Amino acid sequence: MTPARLLVAIGLGILHAAHVTAADDSRIEYRQDHVQRGDVPVAVPRPEPIDLRTLWFHLQSGQLSAARSELERLREAHPQWQPDADIRAALDPDTAPVRDPYGERMQAIADLGSEALEALPLSKLTAAADAARARDDGGNLRMLAWRHLERREPGIALALFDDACAAGDPKDSEGLAIALARLARAAAKAGDVDRVAALSRRSRQEGGGGLLLDSAWAERAAGRPDSAEALFRAALPRAAAVEGLALTLRDQGRFDAALDIACASGAQSARTHELCSGWLEEAMADAYAGERYRDVLTLYGRRTQVPSPVPDSVDELAAWSHYALGQRDAAVAAFHKRLEQRPDTPGMAAALVNLLRDDPSGLAAAASKHPGVAAVVRREAADTALARKQFDRAARLDATPALQNRGALSATLALSRRQRSGDRGLARLDHDRVALSLSGLYDSWRLGGTLGWSDFHSGVPAPGADFGSPSQPGGVAPLDGVSDPSLHLWARHEGDSYSVYARVGRDLWRQPAGEALSALLQARFFTDPLSSQIELFQRPIADSLLSRTGAVDPADGSRWGGVMDRGVTGQATWSTASDWHLSVEGSVSQQNGDDVEDNHAVGARIDLRSGWPGQRWDGPLDYWQIGPFASWRGFDNNQFVFTRGNGGYFSPQDEYRIGLSSELLTREGRRWQLRAGIEIAWTDITEDATLAAPRQRTRGVNVDVRLQGHWLITPRFQLGARLQGTDARGFRGSYAGLTLQWFPQARRAVWSRELSLDHGD
Repeated sequence: MTPARLLVAIGLGILHAAHVTAADDSRIEYRQDHVQRGDVPVAVPRPEPIDLRTLWFHLQSGQLSAARSELERLREAHPQWQPDADIRAALDPDTAPVRDPYGERMQAIADLGSEALEALPLSKLTAAADAARARDDGGNLRMLAWRHLERREPGIALALFDDACAAGDPKDSEGLAIALARLARAAAKAGDVDRVAALSRRSRQEGGGGLLLDSAWAERAAGRPDSAEALFRAALPRAAAVEGLALTLRDQGRFDAALDIACASGAQSARTHELCSGWLEEAMADAYAGERYRDVLTLYGRRTQVPSPVPDSVDELAAWSHYALGQRDAAVAAFHKRLEQRPDTPGMAAALVNLLRDDPSGLAAAASKHPGVAAVVRREAADTALARKQFDRAARLDATPALQNRGALSATLALSRRQRSGDRGLARLDHDRVALSLSGLYDSWRLGGTLGWSDFHSGVPAPGADFGSPSQPGGVAPLDGVSDPSLHLWARHEGDSYSVYARVGRDLWRQPAGEALSALLQARFFTDPLSSQIELFQRPIADSLLSRTGAVDPADGSRWGGVMDRGVTGQATWSTASDWHLSVEGSVSQQNGDDVEDNHAVGARIDLRSGWPGQRWDGPLDYWQIGPFASWRGFDNNQFVFTRGNGGYFSPQDEYRIGLSSELLTREGRRWQLRAGIEIAWTDITEDATLAAPRQRTRGVNVDVRLQGHWLITPRFQLGARLQGTDARGFRGSYAGLTLQWFPQARRAVWSRELSLDHGD
């Protein structure tokens, strides 16, 4: 064979090999992908090429036997390799195939890598597509469609997929879905809602999903709420579109519009119900925080229409809003309902108590129905009792553990000395006393008794003093002292709005004159903001030995004096929440004694006090009050005379006092406690003339100081002390006392009621 003929044969063989290759390998392989990722398949990579240069050299040189030997060597070296058609044609020129340029072009496009595909001019792809359409080659049209998808040209790809179907190729649902989705995304970014809707309809026709919602969610995620809103609205009334639109409106800060969409009465999903209820609850909380209680109730009405359980917190907001608006009946009903469901809601129990304060029967019914209400009523009653110093009642109500064992029996030993003296010596009186007291709580009554021994004595009348019968011969005899035992019994009862105290006492013997029986009945009533007290009393006037026990006339041995003061005292105190107190007091009494002219007295006093510095105390003080006062007292007769027919007690016709008073008390319920008080007053006193003295008028400053305290030195022993001093023009007085109290059952604290245990004073 000549070289020229050999070259022709080789060329024909190459063409035939290309034709055979195209005919045998006309199906294009590509990798399938998923719509979600948006990737497109690429051609299967070619295997690493085998070095055929030696083989072709032998073929082109016409050395067919050498070429066949080289072919056998290559087959042995590469068992999987098969020679191409052009090699077979060159070895056997008579069977060389016809060359196929179309197939080569399509294969070349399918084999392009990503970078080469991007660099390929669009015109070459377009020409290839036109050639495939001319041949109705659906397979290569589909291959070109995927190549355009890879080049991010979904519009061209969609048309090629359609052409492939028209050419008889099976529908590529996956490719169509990717193309439609990418076109929809592009239209959504451009704000072309109609285009997205059209593509969505096409997607559904092709058996895929709608693209409106997918595009809308993608636009919201991309931070383009205006575009997302338009797409969601186009997808209505689907539940997912309602949800997305509501969320998008909320992203834009349009809370009311979002709430209206989420809570609309159309088709709703569990998710939109959840959004609606959650946003309504948030709006209720915001409205309540802003004190927009009517808005709270409006939102609550909408929330109850949502078919999902209403949380307890939402019901409580509605109940408190009724309470804040003063809608009593609605609030009471709401609180009743909540307490039935959640009995352990103390705040609502307290609120229900406040609403029913003017309805005792309703409050009693609520307390019997709800344990929480009963606990609040009991606690408030205990707190009120403590504020009113009703410690026995507070103990019954378990107001504080510090009151533990207060109702148990206690024994008290008391020692005291009282002294009174004036410029007119016969007014002097010294009173020494020792007493033993027992007290305890029986049911709701505190009962007690005191057995005391008193020693009364005075000095010798000054020379020339008028004492006894007139014109007494031989001067005057000294006043005899009196030592006398006494017994006092007392009882106290503390109720919801009142306290009652009664005491009766008797000097047992040796009292020269006067009655030996003393008594006191005291009742105190509590209302808001007024409290009142009334006392009925019969008590000896302890201004002198003559007035207290009576005396023996040195001339004839007869007895006179022992003056009793009998009367009634009333007091009313008005208190404000800001700790101002206005107190008004009045008294009327009658004075009677053995062989003593009867007398009558009237008195009045007004006090205005305020907490210092004008607020309640949260520290070591229970209270500290200070303020002005004014008082007046007057008697019918001046009985400050020591002759027969007179009582020897201070009885001015007018006594005016105006001054400043202050008192403090340390905190209740601790291991120790103090009470201190002081009064400073300008006094103007007028006394009528007597047979022994002319009319007198005394003016000056009076000072009265008081200090009491007690200390629980051990759980069973309590030590107390009391000091008092008075200094005035023409008069001085003092008192000093000690008490030692024993408790069979250990106690934990002291209380101000125990500062005054000497019931025989």
